[in-house]
Amino acid sequence: MPPTSPKCGRQRDPASPRRSRRLARQLPDVDIREAARARQRSVCKSRRQQSVNGMPEPSETFTNLVEAARARVESYVNEGRPHEEYLRPCLKAFLEWLPPGGQTSVARDIINAENDDQKLWQVFHDLLTYLLYPMMAESSIPSKPESPFDFRKPNLDVFAGTLIQPEVRDPDFRDECARR
Repeated sequence: MPPTSPKCGRQRDPASPRRSRRLARQLPDVDIREAARARQRSVCKSRRQQSVNGMPEPSETFTNLVEAARARVESYVNEGRPHEEYLRPCLKAFLEWLPPGGQTSVARDIINAENDDQKLWQVFHDLLTYLLYPMMAESSIPSKPESPFDFRKPNLDVFAGTLIQPEVRDPDFRDECARR
């Protein structure tokens, strides 16, 4: 007859073998080979890139995705849209510098634009307005770099004083020049 709980009067299930081992401080029955395989699988999974939906994506697929996106960016044709001169370098920088999930997302957006340059420009414009502009607005204004020649300013007056001072305009100067 199974033991009953003193509070509720209900019958408790007998302890599971796993729980019994833990309570008895026994080591679980684990095959060493199986543990090594599990560790190797976790290492392989950690080397993979994360896709947009959080599922692991093999690195060769990720590399192919980024390369296809770079090729699509290179095939873009300028049509006089605003900030078009920054489209190629900007999208390439996103593909290179964003974290892996962001790289995958941007690469998929670029590839989904297919051969429509308007869609690719829209991807660029969205990244520009919703990611770059806010980042630029929050970053501090860079300080004005000091000139390497600032140490010379105190000596400038001394140096200028040693130069030959120009003569006061000579009234005969024009006449002399005209005669020559």
